Amino acid sequence: MTLILGISSCFSQDKLVDGFIVTVRNDTVFGKLKVKDYSISRSVKLYNNKKINTYPVGELKELNVNGDLYVVSENGIWTKYLFKKTVSGSVNLYNFRKRIYLGAYDHDINIENLTSSLKFYCNDYPDFEDSIKYINSSNVIGFIENYNNWKKNKADSKSYFENNMHKKDLLNFKLSFFQPCIGLELGLMENITINSMLKFEIGWNNLAGLNIDPVLDTQLRFYHNINQRKKDNLRTYKYTGNYISLVHLLDLNKTNNIVGLEYGWQRTLGINRYINIGVGLGKGIENNNIYLLYDLEFGFNL
Repeated sequence: MTLILGISSCFSQDKLVDGFIVTVRNDTVFGKLKVKDYSISRSVKLYNNKKINTYPVGELKELNVNGDLYVVSENGIWTKYLFKKTVSGSVNLYNFRKRIYLGAYDHDINIENLTSSLKFYCNDYPDFEDSIKYINSSNVIGFIENYNNWKKNKADSKSYFENNMHKKDLLNFKLSFFQPCIGLELGLMENITINSMLKFEIGWNNLAGLNIDPVLDTQLRFYHNINQRKKDNLRTYKYTGNYISLVHLLDLNKTNNIVGLEYGWQRTLGINRYINIGVGLGKGIENNNIYLLYDLEFGFNL
């Protein structure tokens, strides 16, 4: 008897309600969905006529269940998740795993912290510098709603985001802490740059102990998806995009040269923080050895 009650209780927790999903092909599929927090889900199960269809998050654009709207967006470089959309307007507000994010477009949510995001999307609001001192996670919904209402009558007012969504400066100075390096990115064209970074490779030698080797990393980058990102209303600010690069590495201590190819992902977060991840293969000019090339940068793009 106890076992039967336990099984019954288990099923009763999986409450199913009417809902629908929208796929990346813009197909709308109706059915029954579980009532739960979908921000932790990597797939969605849709129940229809006693049949269960499973959709990976990457195949979805949005999900509507029990009056809650979830939209799919990147969380960083390439991983996509479901974000619960709480406020809609010129600036949207989203909840994701107990955190709050802002964005102008559902598929291009800014994963910066709340203060930085407010400065990015709402800095044209009257008395913004005074208002931001008092905005926190408990009252930000009210502020965003007020901002969106104000914005309806202020079409000529432009936020930092609106003025800079696709802006690319001639020179972008970079400072990374995760992979220690400093340098700059020089814009040659809308999608071509020279990225030159002085990196400090940290290693350990049993005889000498801690080694720090300065390496000059120069890349000729072609951002192949800049135009597509523009068409999709995705930011290209400060060369936010995916790139293919010709790489030249010079070890300043050993005068060792390496040339190669690399594929990478660069994303600017808010006004001046950035992530850059790249991977590729190179060949030593002096010794013909094959080397793994990589970039793991997180820091400031000024």
